Amino acid sequence: MEFKEIGVYLFSNFILQPIFNLLILIYWLLPFKDLALAIIFLTLILKLMLFPLSKKGIVAQKKLLRIQKEIEKHKEKFKKDPEKQAKFILELYQKEKITPASGCLPFLIQFPVLIALFQIFWKGIKEDKLDLVYSFLPQPKDLSPIALGGLLNLNSPNFALALFASLLQFWQVSKEIKEISFQGKKEALLQKQILFLMPFLTFFLLVRFPSALGVYWIANIVFSILERKLILERLDKKYKIKKDYERDRNSSKDLSGDN
Repeated sequence: MEFKEIGVYLFSNFILQPIFNLLILIYWLLPFKDLALAIIFLTLILKLMLFPLSKKGIVAQKKLLRIQKEIEKHKEKFKKDPEKQAKFILELYQKEKITPASGCLPFLIQFPVLIALFQIFWKGIKEDKLDLVYSFLPQPKDLSPIALGGLLNLNSPNFALALFASLLQFWQVSKEIKEISFQGKKEALLQKQILFLMPFLTFFLLVRFPSALGVYWIANIVFSILERKLILERLDKKYKIKKDYERDRNSSKDLSGDN
């Protein structure tokens, strides 16, 4: 068996098939057999499973933002000495316990899951996929693509759903850009490009593929926004408590020194 075949086998049996079976199990457990609701619950379960990775990435990003001004200031200071500049940044990363790649690693680990979900949804959820269902799971007899009370056919593209997803994506990206805004002109230009490119790509993709993918996309954006809000609020609270503790400790030292 060649390396490529091994990769396809591992992906199909250990990522794609388990995710599809989880979707079927959720669909079977729902009192109202609705594939759109099953996709939303599947998205929520996957987000909860991948929460530790997402948290690690967001925390790393937040730490980098907190030291960004200090880095820019010392870049200007050591403009003519790249060696000192690099040494300072490395020492700062070590002090703050930051690994630059840690922000990208969670996404790279999640990427195979995204590919699996895309493969499940991009041709529609049809009965020919039921060959993937494990024998010990109940076999759904009627896997209807008509969802949300007849509003959606999950096996067909939906213009309104694609448009809504792209607008939601625009709001999400603009919100995140405000949180991670940089002062440099190049960075600002890149942010603007991302702000308009991401929603356009989202619309272009979803308007051509079955709306099952659009339901997943919207649910994932909503849960991602809530997840980020929760993590950042806890992180800011923790950072504030730490700063207050350090300030009180320094004040105590100053008072004891005066005595």
